[in-house]
Amino acid sequence: MKPSTMDSLPKGIDPDTTESTSKILNRIEGGFTIELLRSLGSRDVKPLMQISQSLVASFGLNLLATRKDILNYFNPPSTHPFIARFQGEPIGFIIGAPLESFSEIKWTSIDENLGEENTVYTYAFGVIPSFQGKGIAKELKKTYLWWSKDRGYKYITGCVREGISSQMGGDVSVLSKFDNWNDTGITFEYYRRTL
Repeated sequence: MKPSTMDSLPKGIDPDTTESTSKILNRIEGGFTIELLRSLGSRDVKPLMQISQSLVASFGLNLLATRKDILNYFNPPSTHPFIARFQGEPIGFIIGAPLESFSEIKWTSIDENLGEENTVYTYAFGVIPSFQGKGIAKELKKTYLWWSKDRGYKYITGCVREGISSQMGGDVSVLSKFDNWNDTGITFEYYRRTL
């Protein structure tokens, strides 16, 4: 989650507002929803930080989101944050932002679409372990891809553990690989998926 140039405090967050506002895009049997966040309320900050902790087991402490990270990442319209909820509580998320938001990061220079405003970079994705294997991650991704395509984006990109992009299906290509990505000790690949 760390590769970001979004360091200013978000404009869309009111520390006095408790509840987040969102639009439900997908209802899943069993009390699950996939929502597009419109504004982040203070009540959801701690659960979202806890979800980011699920990434630590796989990728190390460098990917643990701080409160400031959560405020930056869940900051529409600068970002496109989707939250999975179970009975109203956050259990997962996927966040994208226009590729141009990362223009100061060295690895974006390899992407020929930088500056074309046709690409969403996926820079945060996770579901808490107790809800993994229930199809929530699949529904989050499916909703995110549909929404992005519906908004006129042509591509989704991101950095994933080496080999993951070959399991995605569809028109996916690897543009580059990075050893020791974000000091995780893990090789990641930068992929592009055509919508």
